[in-house]
This record gives sequence, C-alpha cells and structure tokens, in this order.
Amino acid sequence: MSGIQIHASNDLERLAKQLAELLRDHRAADPFERQTVVVPSLGMRHWLTRWLANSEGICANIDFIFPADFIEQCVTRGEKVSGYEPEALTWRILDLLDGTPLEEPARFLKVDPRQLKAFGLARRVAGLFDQYLLYRAEMLSQWPSGEAADWQATLWREICKDVGTDHPAALRANFLAKPNAIGTSPVCLFGIGMLPPEHWNVIRALATQQAVHLLVIQPTAEIWDDLLSVRDHWRQVEVAGSEVPASPDGHPLLVSMGRVGQEFHSMLLGENGDWDEALFEEPKRGTLLRELQADIYTVDLPPRDGRKAPVDDSLQIHSCHGALREVEVLHDQLLHLFQTLDDLAPHEVVVMTPDIESYAPLIRAVFDNPEDKSQHISFTIADRHPRAASAIVNAFLSLLEMDDTALPVNEVLTRLETAAVSRRFGIGAEELQLLYPRCRDAHINWGYDAAHRDTSIGIKSETSEEQNTWRFGLDRMLLGYAMQTNGEQLCEGRLPLPGVEGDLAMAVGGLSDFVDALYTTAEDFQSPRPVAQWALDLRTLLKRFFDARGDEKDELGQLHSAIDRLEQLADDASYTGEADIAVVRAQLLATLEEPKTRDGYLRGVITCCALKPLRSVPFRVICLLGMNDGVFPRADRAEAFDLMAARRKPGDRSVRNDDRYLFLETVLAAREVLYFSYLGQSQADEHSYPPSVAIGELLDALDRSFEFEESSRTALVRKHRLQAFSAAYFDPENLRLLSYSATQAAAAEKLRQTLGRDEQIAKEFEESQWFIKQPLDPREAERKAVTLDELLHFYRKPVEHFVRNRMEMYLRSRDDLLADEEPFVLNTLDEYQINDDLLKLTLDEQTNPDEAATALRARFQAEGRLPHGEFGRATFEDLRKRMAKFTQSLRAEASGSLVPQADLREAVDLQIGEFHLTGELDSFADPRTQVSLRCASVGGRDLLAGWIRHVVWHALSPATLSPALTLVVGQKKGVQEMKWLKPIEKAEDAHKWLAVLLQTYWRGQQEPLLFFPNTSLAYAKVSGKSEDDPETLQAKRIEAARKQWEPDEFGQGFPESADAAHQLCFQNVDPLVDPRFAELAQAIFGPLREHDKRKSKAITSLRDAK
Repeated sequence: MSGIQIHASNDLERLAKQLAELLRDHRAADPFERQTVVVPSLGMRHWLTRWLANSEGICANIDFIFPADFIEQCVTRGEKVSGYEPEALTWRILDLLDGTPLEEPARFLKVDPRQLKAFGLARRVAGLFDQYLLYRAEMLSQWPSGEAADWQATLWREICKDVGTDHPAALRANFLAKPNAIGTSPVCLFGIGMLPPEHWNVIRALATQQAVHLLVIQPTAEIWDDLLSVRDHWRQVEVAGSEVPASPDGHPLLVSMGRVGQEFHSMLLGENGDWDEALFEEPKRGTLLRELQADIYTVDLPPRDGRKAPVDDSLQIHSCHGALREVEVLHDQLLHLFQTLDDLAPHEVVVMTPDIESYAPLIRAVFDNPEDKSQHISFTIADRHPRAASAIVNAFLSLLEMDDTALPVNEVLTRLETAAVSRRFGIGAEELQLLYPRCRDAHINWGYDAAHRDTSIGIKSETSEEQNTWRFGLDRMLLGYAMQTNGEQLCEGRLPLPGVEGDLAMAVGGLSDFVDALYTTAEDFQSPRPVAQWALDLRTLLKRFFDARGDEKDELGQLHSAIDRLEQLADDASYTGEADIAVVRAQLLATLEEPKTRDGYLRGVITCCALKPLRSVPFRVICLLGMNDGVFPRADRAEAFDLMAARRKPGDRSVRNDDRYLFLETVLAAREVLYFSYLGQSQADEHSYPPSVAIGELLDALDRSFEFEESSRTALVRKHRLQAFSAAYFDPENLRLLSYSATQAAAAEKLRQTLGRDEQIAKEFEESQWFIKQPLDPREAERKAVTLDELLHFYRKPVEHFVRNRMEMYLRSRDDLLADEEPFVLNTLDEYQINDDLLKLTLDEQTNPDEAATALRARFQAEGRLPHGEFGRATFEDLRKRMAKFTQSLRAEASGSLVPQADLREAVDLQIGEFHLTGELDSFADPRTQVSLRCASVGGRDLLAGWIRHVVWHALSPATLSPALTLVVGQKKGVQEMKWLKPIEKAEDAHKWLAVLLQTYWRGQQEPLLFFPNTSLAYAKVSGKSEDDPETLQAKRIEAARKQWEPDEFGQGFPESADAAHQLCFQNVDPLVDPRFAELAQAIFGPLREHDKRKSKAITSLRDAK
C-alpha cells in the first residue's frame, strides 16, 4: 500500500501513541527487519526512544534517522555517494582557489600566505552551495550549460567536473522521475515541524511506491497558513500595487511567530494525501499558561473585556542582575516547584538557553554546591562545545595555536594546567603552582632563546642576549638546583636561582622538557605539508603531550576521530596540495563542533541544553534562561555573494524565523509551568534592560487577551534583588520572591537587626555591593598581643591584610603577575629594589664603590631585571648616580648625618588597654633621632609608618625623650625629600593615639576598612579656607582624595583603587562617599598632620638642643 497519511496533532504524546500503533500494526514478519522512523533532532530521538520504551516495554530494531540522511538514503538507493558534503566541498574549493583565474576570489585572496582566507572563503562558498542544492536546485541545473557567467557558476562547473558524479539535486531529480521504495515497511516521519520543499518533493515521490506516515506537530487544527502580520499584509499591498483583501484576524503569536509553520502547513494542504485530524485536542483551560495555549489553538483572539487574567505561577518571567543571579534564582524556584507540584520528577524539567556555553559553568557551580545536601538537584548538561567541555580537546587545540607564538610565559604555563599534559611531563598540581612564582623570580618573559626571539620579531642580530628567555630562566633554575647557592655567585653569566630543590626540582625538569617539546613542535609546524602527513604528525603530538587516564581516554578518542575525519575529507576531495597548520586547525575545530550522539539528553535528571534539540518536546516544566534582548531571536546574516538573499522563496531557511517559531513551539510544549529569565537590571547602577523581543510580544499578546490590575509586565515580571540575602526573599507575604537558603535568611535577619526596621536604609544597603556586609566575629583574645612589625605591615595595606588573614585569600597583585614582555624600562618594584641595594652599597664605607657597583650591575643583569644591552647599563648607571647624590645629601645634612646606625636599638614592650605591643625600634641616626629611609618618593604609607614608630617611641618613656624627632626621608630622581614629626609633648597623647591605632587595627581584622593610606592622607591634608562652609570643604577633600584613588584622565598612574584587594572589596561601590572613610582618615591622619612638618631649620635647632 502506498500514499501519504498525514497525522497532525497539537500534542506530541498523542502523536507518539499513534506512532506506536503504526509500528505495531506494520511490524514485518522477519523479526530482524528494521523499521524506519525519521526524527528532526537528536533530542527528539532521545525523547521518543524513552517514550516508546516506557509505553511498549521495549524500543528496539528501529532506525531513527534525520531527514537529510533519510532523503540521501532514498535518492542514492542505499549507495554511498560522497564529494558534495559541505566539508568535502570545502577542500575541493580550496584546491580550485589555489591560483584561481576567477577575478573576484583572486582579488580577495591576493595576500594570503597561510591559506586562512582561502579556507574561510572555501567554507563559506561550500555552505552556500549546500544551500543552493537544497533550496535553488533549478538554478544549479542551469549552470552546467555555461550560460551563467557568475564566478560561482564557473566554480560549480569545475567542482562537478572534478567530482565526476551526480550532485544531490540531480539525484533527487532522477528519483522524482523514477521513484522506488526503500523497503517493505511504511516509513514514519515523526514530530516534523518543517521540511525544505525539495525534501517534501522526494517524500511525495516515495509515497507513490511505499506507504509514508507523516506525524506532524501543529499549533492548531484550524487553517492558519493565511494569517498575515500587519507588516506582511502591507508588503503584499506594495507588491500587488493595489489593495489586497485583509487576512483573517488571528492570535498575535501565531501571526508574528508562526511563519515557518505556516509555510510547511501550506505545503501539506497542497497534498492530496489522507489527513487524520482526530489527534487534535483543545488544551484544557484553567491556569494562565493553559488559557494562552487554548487561545492559540482556537486561532481567534478572544474578547478582552471582563476577562480577568488567572493569578498563578504557571507563567513566570524573572528579571535578574546577571547570569549568575539567574541560575541562583532558578535553583530556588525549582526547589519551590518540586515542593508544590504533585510528584514532579527531575526528568520532567528541562532548562534551555540560547547560550549554553556561558550558562553551563554557572549551572554546575550553583547546582553542584547546594547549601544543604537535601537541596541538591540532579542535572546533566548537553550541547557543550568539546573545547569547553573537555580539557584535553582544549589543550590540543591550544597546542596547534603555538605555531605562530613566541612562547610567552603565561601561555606556556596555562597549557600545563591540563592534568593529562602536566602528568605526561611529571608535574603535579602543587608543583605547577610553585612554578608560577619561580618563573617570575627567574624573570622569564618570552622566546625560547635569543635566536628564536629574534626570528619572532623578524630581525637578525649577532649580539642578542638570552636574558628573559625560557632558556635563560630555566638555566637559572637548574643551576640553582645544581649549585645550591644563596643566589649571589654568577655562573657563566647566569645567576643561580636559590630554593630549587626536592619535588620542585623535578617539576623544573619537567617544565624544561615541556618547553623544549613546545619549541620543537612550533618550529616543525611552520612548514606546510600534505594532509596525510599532518595526520601522522598530529597523532605523534597526542602521544608526546598527553597521558590520558580514565574518562580522559574518551576525550582523546574524540581527537583521534577528528584527525581520522581530516584525513578522510582530504582523501574524498582528492586534495593533493600542501596545507598550512592554520587550515588543519580550522578543519579540526569544525569537525569537533559537530553534534555527538552521546550528548546528555534525558538521563532521568534535569536536562540543561541549548534551545533547538528539544524543541516541541513536552515537559511539565520548561525553563528558558538568558532570554536577553539582542541574543534571541538571532539575526539573519547573509553573505555578500549569497544569490538566495536577493529573492526569498517560501521554505527558505531563516534563523530568525526559525527561532521565533521555536519560541512558539516552546510556549505550547510546556504542560504546567513556563519559566523565563533574562538580564533585566544592571549590576552597577539602576539601569534596566528589556527582555527578548519574543517575550515582549508574548506580554503584548497577554495584554490583548486578559485584563490585569495594571499590565502583564507588572503582574508577571518579577524583579529580583541584587543580593540573595535581601529581606524580600524571606517575607511570608511575598511569594513572588523566595529563597531556601538558611544562611541567606540568617544574614537577612542580622541585617534587619543591625539596620533596624527603616525599610529605606535596609533597601539601600541590600542593593549596595559591599563585599562584606557586616563585620566578622572578633578573633580570640590572644590576638590582641600585637608585634610592631604586624602593626606596621597592617597599615601599609589594611584591606589586603584583611583579605589575606581573615578571608584566607591570596590575590595576585600587579607585581605578582607574570609579564609576557621583557623589561624596556624598570617596573616600580624592580626600580625600588635596585635603589635599595644601591643605597646599602653607597652607605657601606667598607667597600670599593666602583667594584661593588660593577658586581651589582652584573648580578641584576644576570637576574633579568635590567633592560637588555647598553640601555640596561645606562639605566643602572643613572640609578647609581641618583643614589650617590641622595646618600651624599644624607651625610651632609646640616642637622647631622641621617644615616641609621646599626648599634642603636630600642626594645618595645607596651600595654595599651587590652593590647600588648612588643617589638623593636631600630632606625636611629643618633639616640634621639629616628630616621625612616625610603628609596622612592615619600607617600602616605611611608609617613604613616614613620608616625607609628614616632608614637610608639614616645609612648615608651616620654619623660626622657624630649626633644625626640622622627624623620621620614625619601628621594625622587636623587633629590632628597624630607618630612619630620615634631615631639609629642604629653605622654597621655601618645598612649591615646597608639590606642586608636591598635583599635583600628583590631577593626581591620573583622572587616575591610575604608582606609587607604595615600587616598586618606590626601583627604586629611586639605584644610580649606576660612570662608569655606563644611560642604565646600568636604567637596575639596573628596576631590583631592579621588586624585589618589582613581586613575588620571588618561587612565594612567597607580591609583589605590587598582589594588587587587580594593578591586575585590569595593569593585561596585564608591567607598569615598561613605562617612566612615572621612572618619577614619581624620582619626588616623589628624594627629599626624598636627605633628607633620616639612624640612626646616627647626630640625637643626632641635637636634643641636640635645
């Protein structure tokens, strides 16, 4: 029996029941004969397999095949025909483009040394030819005659001549002329929502020889292909040149989003096959979601007057402050649904997003780490790109990118972070972390050696130095292990790096092997070669760099399969030319992007995936994340040379229309709850963002269908708070916002107790973005035993001290980061350290200054600190002259030498209230003069350190110290800077100010203080004018503080806000406007300012008075 039987329904489960009956009724007598079911997607295949197994007890002996593969099977009569697949076409076109006489491609490829432009063009043209084969077969049929002069037509004729067999469009034409059956059992096409016209023609022809059952999902049983949007109606008017009859009124979502389905429905209506419409069933009404689905089913938009919108949670739209908050909110909402929906199981929930790569790590972070184990929700993530899902795939592709790299230190170490790679070279995870600071200390920047560095930048030099290369740094590490020196003695121009021993030494050896392997591989990959040779070399690379174990072997298997595919494609395309590694890498990446059959769909847990694979599949709960404006629906982007773009035909593919129809199908597929979330609010300010235009149209349609108290947007869009501990989530009267976190509930309660019941204050605080909302619990009492060094260290960077000591977080500062460029000028830290060593050298009267300076410069050069060559030597000599000038000014000071004496010390043992302060003062130029020397300009930290020493000194024995001076001396380009702190006259003042310093230190152990030495000093220094009112004075102080806190107008300088700890704690707030900033600045620097004086003759008189 032949012919087409069309089974249409708005319910996929009803279609599945019909399919099960068809499979039972037409089971072949031969138990080994397989039945064929055509499905539109991988997700549909998984769902249908599971449904049939549950319904029939077993699902076996069925071939599930995709439409394109089924059509190929029909028209090729089961024979393998290759040469016209997009990937094979790519390689054929790449071969033809080599030296092509075609003017337009040749002009585009004029400069293309690595074939990348040619390969990119070949892929785009191959993609277009694949579309022409499917949607413009009649155009291709005219090209062989030679009438078309377009360069694409010429290229197509060359391809056909090269392949030598009929292309798919010709095979379809042959099949249409003489169709034949592909088996004895009926063919079933299930869940098909659209088909290209060419595929439909093949199916119609097949139906003349064999029974075909088309089970299609349709939103309505009504005829709806004549519904037009207002825009399409006026477009018809414009084409016709006169008024045309208006289309029937229909539901706005059907009209605006259903074009793809309308065109397919129109094709079906033109078929004379039997229609079975008994499978349609009007959705039951009740909830808002069901009312919407029923309205769409009936096509006509019901009258709005008096029709109250149901109040329920069946349709939810959540506006959040970012992707992470979206996932956090989703987790809480799912917990609520599992609690409120009868017997809801995880496999009855699907989470989809247009951007699964961005949301997958966030979903894993939130769902894998619930606060309470009882709140764990099982899930699986599908559709991830192998590069994101597999560390080995990512590492392999990264290795292929090393051909044009100069081996920068950060890139090299990043490639070692893959476990299979580091394992291959004998480097453990802990040792790898130790290699980062070792590479920094060895001053490795880039380049394997001097020759490699010169080649990378295109120069030839016989005087290049290996300084700052990998060979230079690794030699330093290996010498440090071999010689076990203190890092002072040079060995053939290298300074051994101390501290390389034990397991670290083994890791350095592995690092050396890894860098050697990278370098030789990168050099080898510079030359093009035949694809077959590339395949051999890539398999060797896998053995050389990877030691895969356990599940990692499956990932390695993906790479072997991709390499096999590369070799097969070149062979099928008869590509005999040489290929550049960039082309090979692009092909491997394209192969790895192809969907795999083992993706994580429907495994009995929540499925998280991209939007397309599970379209039309019914779930009790459907959640769509990341439905942001501009992200969904996608925009159509046609190639400039796309011959289809000029005149669209019904059935042509449009990704935008496809996405819009997918949205409509999703609305109809949800059984009980349809959930949307999007980025609707800014994390930095009060700016709001609209959702996807599809959600906007949904809300507009609801406004036309129902009466809401205000509008659908007010009723349905839930605006979430920035912080999860907002009191709004724990208000029993507000069920729109909820949380299952006991920790956040406790934080919200403590916040309420702290701020009181002032709702405005609480709201402002909740919506602020302070890193620490409330002080941590105090540490044990014994912590109040403080050393002077601890106190001084704290006040250098109070916030960093809190982050490291209380939060136990080590943040990499700018000085900790590895630099990928060699030093052309000294960085601030290296300049200070060199100046410090030069100062010690010039102050030491026992050494020969010239000999010592020569040895010091050689050591700095051997460390890699100085710039290369003569410039490095000139830089060193400039610094030496500055420090010599500075030292001379210290010795020649009119008030007496300011050089600290090693034999002058003062023990510290003070009880200040609850605090016990101990330590030693050791920077005395004479018994009554403290000197704090700095090799750079005097800043807030230096002045504050001097003040702390000054206060401690006076608190020791104030009666015997007067007059006692503390001098803070620095230099800028060799010119002396000096500030002095005058004596503290009253002993109780010294104790009082020291108590403030210690109490502030104690507060700084519980929260990040709004105290930043340079910024706070700039604030405190502004005294204003007598006529300034308090507001004017405050504005001047804040303005002065901002010059230290923020970068200048060109984004330059070293602002305190750039500190890593400050970035963490105050990244989204302005700490300078908080009253606590001003209070702390005045409390700490106020007394200092009263005693802070610039250099003057008073110093001489005071020192002489002693």
